[in-house]
Amino acid sequence: MSRANTFINGPIQFVAVNDQGFCHANPQALEILASIEGRIACVGVAGLYRTGKSFLLNRLLGLQDGFDVGPTVQPCTKGIWMWGTPVQLAPDLFVIFIDTEGLGSFQRNQTVDMKIFSLAILMSSYFVYNSMGAIDEQALENLSLVVNLSKHIHIQSRPVGSDDDGTEFHQYFPTFLWVVRDFSLQLSGRDGVEISAREYLENALRPVEGFNDSVHQKNQIRMMISQFFKERDCMTLVRPVADERELRAVNQMPYESLRPAFKQQVEMFVEKVYANVKPKAIHGTALTGSMFSALAREYCEAINSEGVPTISTAWDRVVDQEYRKALRSGLQVYRDRMFQFAMQRLPLNEEELTSIHKSTKGEARKEFDSKVLQSGDEKGQQFKTELLTKISQIHTHVVGENYTASRAFCDQLIRELHAKIEDQFAQEKYRTYEEFLADWEAMRRTYLEGARGPAQYEVGMEFMARKMGEDVDRLTKQMKINHAREKAELEKGIAEANGRAQAAREMLLQERATFSQQLAEERRRFNDGKLELERACDEARRAYEDVNSRFGAVSAEMEDKLRTMDEDLRETRQRLRDAETEKRVLSQVGGGGGKGSAVKSGQIESLKDAVYAAIAELKQTDADKKHIALKNEHEKQLMGLERKFQKQLQEARRANELTLENLKKTFTEEIDLLKHERTTLELKIKELEKEAAQKSAERDFLRERIVAAENEKKIKVEHAELLCKVSDLILKFLRKLDGWPGFENLNREIDTLSSTTSAITNGTGGRRK
Repeated sequence: MSRANTFINGPIQFVAVNDQGFCHANPQALEILASIEGRIACVGVAGLYRTGKSFLLNRLLGLQDGFDVGPTVQPCTKGIWMWGTPVQLAPDLFVIFIDTEGLGSFQRNQTVDMKIFSLAILMSSYFVYNSMGAIDEQALENLSLVVNLSKHIHIQSRPVGSDDDGTEFHQYFPTFLWVVRDFSLQLSGRDGVEISAREYLENALRPVEGFNDSVHQKNQIRMMISQFFKERDCMTLVRPVADERELRAVNQMPYESLRPAFKQQVEMFVEKVYANVKPKAIHGTALTGSMFSALAREYCEAINSEGVPTISTAWDRVVDQEYRKALRSGLQVYRDRMFQFAMQRLPLNEEELTSIHKSTKGEARKEFDSKVLQSGDEKGQQFKTELLTKISQIHTHVVGENYTASRAFCDQLIRELHAKIEDQFAQEKYRTYEEFLADWEAMRRTYLEGARGPAQYEVGMEFMARKMGEDVDRLTKQMKINHAREKAELEKGIAEANGRAQAAREMLLQERATFSQQLAEERRRFNDGKLELERACDEARRAYEDVNSRFGAVSAEMEDKLRTMDEDLRETRQRLRDAETEKRVLSQVGGGGGKGSAVKSGQIESLKDAVYAAIAELKQTDADKKHIALKNEHEKQLMGLERKFQKQLQEARRANELTLENLKKTFTEEIDLLKHERTTLELKIKELEKEAAQKSAERDFLRERIVAAENEKKIKVEHAELLCKVSDLILKFLRKLDGWPGFENLNREIDTLSSTTSAITNGTGGRRK
């Protein structure tokens, strides 16, 4: 169920029937029925008023309070009511329950009862007839409405006043269950053997013996019930309570407080109904919710039009409506898919559009087939043909839209692509026909890759045929102007290059002479510096050798003096030690040796002086030695400076040689560059001469064509003049015929021809001039 929010958890009037018998199907109830997507079964309950029909329906729904049950003799249900929410028995099977207005009410006449009863029979797939007491003559008499069903229901359309014989009613009528309430009899046959409720019903439907009118009427009721309801059954229910006063308020009493036997029978009743209920079907086709709703509407309209509900006619209309719904659904699928996959993506190539059309057409046919009642019937083929026809019309429209979109898209695409060539023309970038043709080929390939739809080749051919000639003429004119400009620029460039080459040669010669002079001067200065350095080195070497010799002599002399002084010093120290020893001895001896002591003291003093003098001379010798060492160090520094100078001289020589080599290399490269430029200019001159020769050949060819065209024109003029002369001769001959029989009106025609010939002659002469 797709629209469960439309359901109502309660009873809703299905068909309202007024006192004149006018039936009105409730739109809300029809909407609920139409929202049920799946097969639908209908359980209808009918019977005399105030016999507890609504109670049975409430038990089928499993409710205490559902359909209204009242304690008075006034009927509670008016017309036909249904429960607002279907009961789902299977994924695609739903059951609705309808309650009918009680039959035999003093407020209604038999005509209204008949219409309500007929509608209940026509709409139900499982029909429950509820009665009280037993199946006796009175109960059968109360069901006498069955006899008149053939007058109020037809299978096929018939002339007014004719009745259906009812032999085919069982094919369209529901399963019949007779429920006998407050049943207190013993279920046994004539021989006292216990029988079932169904056998009880079959026994009651056996014909009564006799031949009078009363017997015939009773047997007719029995025959009609047997003939109309081939599938029939019976159930009996005991009283729910023993107390009569409680029976009036049985609906307000809790279900658990009722008699166990009654509850057991009621539960068996519920199980029997749910076990045997079947989908409502006509001609073997199960009805869906929308079909059931449409069928109810058709029956009501037939009753209101003072006619008789015709099952086949109503069914044909329902089938027609279902086919039209299937047609609309299939077309909607095709429109939606084509809009989604085609119209929103236009333009499309023809193959892709055809593929989308085929797949979408298949989906539309599947949608149609899923909605139709049965396949292969004539009506279904008619609607399928209509579906295919409308799909073809839509497809034709889409093809037209695709062609229009393709033309617009391809035209815009090729114009955008050609705009690049227009930019090249505007910037005068084309130098050869090959460049132009390469861009045109690239544009053509890009266009074929990007163009879509059936108009791609048509638009491309039209545009290229129109623009190719224009662009070639434009390029020819532009190339003539460019070639003339380039030739002038090249000639100017050649002259300037020759001037620059000559100036470069002169500059190189001048620079070469200057460089030679600078090189000679550098060599001269280098040689002079070299000689001066060599002289300085020789003098330094000689001074060094002299110093070394003097240093050696002085060193030897100093070493001799040092040895002499060392010896003197050792001797003096020995003498000092001896004098000290002698002095100690004398002091120990006493004062007797005073004069000798004085002499010794004088000797000691003289020795000290000698020692001090030797020490001073030794210090002087050390100073001389240090001076010589400093001088030697100075000589070493001079030699280091000489080596550094030699190194700088070598580096200067290498730098001069590198500079000379760079200058020579630069000179050579400039010479090569000038040669290359000259070669390039010569090649360009040759190309221009070749293009000029080609243009000259094209010009000669065009001149030849012009001459040929002028010759052809001249021949045509001469031919025209010849024709004019022949015309003059013919006119003269015709003038001579004037007055002959049959040629009386010839002068006027001759004048007309003469004026025409004169005009042609004048025109030819004008052209020749």
